[in-house]
Amino acid sequence: MENKEMEAIFLDCVNSYILESKVTDINEPLINMGLNSVEIMDIICQLEDKFSVVFSDSDLRSIRKGNDIVACIRRLSGVSDNS
Repeated sequence: MENKEMEAIFLDCVNSYILESKVTDINEPLINMGLNSVEIMDIICQLEDKFSVVFSDSDLRSIRKGNDIVACIRRLSGVSDNS
């Protein structure tokens, strides 16, 4: 799966929780996306199911932005950075 596809899936998950303006930038800090901590964890669980990966506690502690989540998914699923 290409990077853009992973980003689009992440944004779809996030935007399912956003009622006002939609998020389009994965470099945006999660805290600025208008999500609470429960919603963020629910999104992470959805992404774990979609990509058949499991985020470790250390992965979760390092996540600050959307691109951090996409990078973890890429690493955990063994996708190269060249996609």
